Amino acid sequence: MLTRRFSFTTRYPGIVPVLRTEVKVAPAMPFQPPKAEDFKQYWAVWDTGAMGTVISRKVVQECDLKPISVIQMRGVTGTGLANIYTVHLLLRNNVCVEEVNVADGNPGEDCDVLIGMNIITQGDFAVTNYNGNTVLTFRLPSCEVLDFVKDDGRQRIPEVGRNDPCPCGSGKKYKQCHGKR
Repeated sequence: MLTRRFSFTTRYPGIVPVLRTEVKVAPAMPFQPPKAEDFKQYWAVWDTGAMGTVISRKVVQECDLKPISVIQMRGVTGTGLANIYTVHLLLRNNVCVEEVNVADGNPGEDCDVLIGMNIITQGDFAVTNYNGNTVLTFRLPSCEVLDFVKDDGRQRIPEVGRNDPCPCGSGKKYKQCHGKR
């Protein structure tokens, strides 16, 4: 049986344009909890612009998935029919999303799974870019409001001198970056 943890954090060196993490996929069998040996490992991209999660045909074949229905899908490359499958997803740190419906399609370059809002909205999701590095953190289930604005409604801005390095990590002086007047 899997050890259940409910959160993970991924740290990326530098500022990254694409949030990629490892993910494991297993077919969801009725009335059977997933076992560790049922999962196959793939790469996933997190996409807040996608309503649902998409898996590649490679995942469908390697996991021997059977479709449960068909839907009309619309994406950046157009519209078309897609098979729907029910799977278990094992995210980093053994965070398991059980019995989630996913569509087959083309999740994108360098990945076999596109994690969409049907999973992201089940938990707390945050991306920060601090000191020139990107950090993604995710927690299931959602258990509090993440609010980066103080209670008084003013945004927290670190005290930075005009000749100090800009806190955005650009390497420029603050006065030549975000402190331009």
